[in-house]
Parts: sequence; structure tokens; C-alpha cells
Amino acid sequence: MSSESILAAQQRLTRLVQQRPGVALVEETPAIAQWEGAGKTHTRHPDGNVIHTDLPRELGGDGERISPGWLLRAAMASCAVTRIAMLANETGVALQKLEAEVGSITDVHGLLGLSREDGQPASPGPTQARLQVRIAAAQVPDEQLRELVSEAIRLSPMVAAFRDAIPVQLDIDTGPA
Repeated sequence: MSSESILAAQQRLTRLVQQRPGVALVEETPAIAQWEGAGKTHTRHPDGNVIHTDLPRELGGDGERISPGWLLRAAMASCAVTRIAMLANETGVALQKLEAEVGSITDVHGLLGLSREDGQPASPGPTQARLQVRIAAAQVPDEQLRELVSEAIRLSPMVAAFRDAIPVQLDIDTGPA
């Protein structure tokens, strides 16, 4: 898809949402993961794409596949890059380079169900995340690029999932294998 067709699609969607705000809430395609045994899973998309994961060696996995935690960081990084590119396209900024790196820190106490040394419970999720963006565009002032990145990150769905910590509804179905 070309930059022009992406911009045209964004403009059509913007007009549609402005005219009919009710269409803005979209139920997204679910990800369905299945356990393969040990620490391995596979997650299928209805279009046929499959992602295979494994526990890291430190947690008893083979480490042959990417970990679910890495996928979370990859989702944030790729969403950030995509949203920055969209905004650059909308504002006429011709990017020469765009890259995002996401790292996080997790307290393993939480994953293991242990209290920290001070007796307090620890979250099993990341305690902090770091997003580093590397961007370049010819004849665009650094400050303009910083503003573009800041605005795009404010609008990035995966960054918002980290930042806003949405509630998770848990439904449990039990039954025969």
C-alpha cells in the first residue's frame, strides 16, 4: 500500500467517524493461543499467520522461539513506528529513517508469585518500559521531528495499552479436553 493510499484511507475513516461516531468502537480480531506442551505455544490469526512462542531458558523453556514478553515489546515498537509514519505522511514529512526500540524491566518475584524482599507483593508484569525512537528527515528541524514523535506516541494504541493499563475481563470456560 502506498503512502498516498494510506493517507486517503485515514482521511476516509476520519470523515466516517466524524459523521457517525458510533462506528469508532471496533471489536478487533482476537488472538487465540494454544498450548503445545512444556513452555511452547502457537497463536493463530484467522488469515493463517501463526506466531510460535516459548519460555526463555531461565524459566525452563528451550529458548528456541521468541517469548510472549518479547512479543509485547515488539507490539509496542512496531505500533509506535507505524503511528509515527502515519503522522509523518499526514503532515508531509518525508522520513529517511525511523526505528523504535522498546525495553522493559520486570521483577521476576511477581511472575513466581513471591513477595519482594520488603514483604510487598510484586506485579508479574513489566514495572517500567523504555521507548527509544531514532528518526531522520531531510530539511526538517529536530524540534519538529520531536513534536511529531511525541504526538504520534500519544496516539499509538499499543503505547496507550502500556501507559493506560486497561482493565482485563477474565472469562473461564472449563470442560472436556
